[in-house]
Amino acid sequence: QLFAAADAGQLQNLDTVRVHVNRLFTTHPLAKDRVADFFRVYTRSDFVGSPFAPAGAVQGVDTVNLRTEMVQELAAFTSHIVWTKGGKVRDLMTSREVFPRSARMAKVLETTVASGATPSVTTAVHAGLLQRPALLTNNSGHTLPYTRAAAIRKGYLCEQFGDPDPALIAQREEQLGDLSNLSNRDRLTQLTNSPVCLTCHSLLNPVGFALEGFDQLGMPR
Repeated sequence: QLFAAADAGQLQNLDTVRVHVNRLFTTHPLAKDRVADFFRVYTRSDFVGSPFAPAGAVQGVDTVNLRTEMVQELAAFTSHIVWTKGGKVRDLMTSREVFPRSARMAKVLETTVASGATPSVTTAVHAGLLQRPALLTNNSGHTLPYTRAAAIRKGYLCEQFGDPDPALIAQREEQLGDLSNLSNRDRLTQLTNSPVCLTCHSLLNPVGFALEGFDQLGMPR
């Protein structure tokens, strides 16, 4: 039916496209798998790292295999928004429904363990797709504001950024000397406060620093 509509030139009309999308969503046996694949690519969940174990120790959370639970929670959330709620993008970005399947994951999300298809409800701090632990976690001694910001601006806003020049980074670090006594934010602000860096970092820094309230587990500091 879709190919026939294309051959007839009918897919230039959005209403006709919507009819075919709804038909495929409700009748095609692979629909749920395809939507899951889309979100796996969209959120880059294959590349989610393991949380930094010492950060887990500070929060009293065992991080062994926690990455897997974070990815599963993310997948359960997106599936719930699409298939159970029939939600819109606003729901995807603002919903406080979460799917922690263990006590430690519930602690990360500041809620109770979710049972079956029924979600738990978290705080506004964890609302929506971009504040999921799976998209905030990292295995570094510092949080990574630029990685978080690049994921949002490149992955969700479809903006393009060039790769940083390692030689220029090394030159800037040598120029500034030891910055280890500074906070993460102040250190990175100093490193990127030059005209060549600010071409990109004037866009990246505000987004990345807005998420600095989350530690390497995606928990509020």
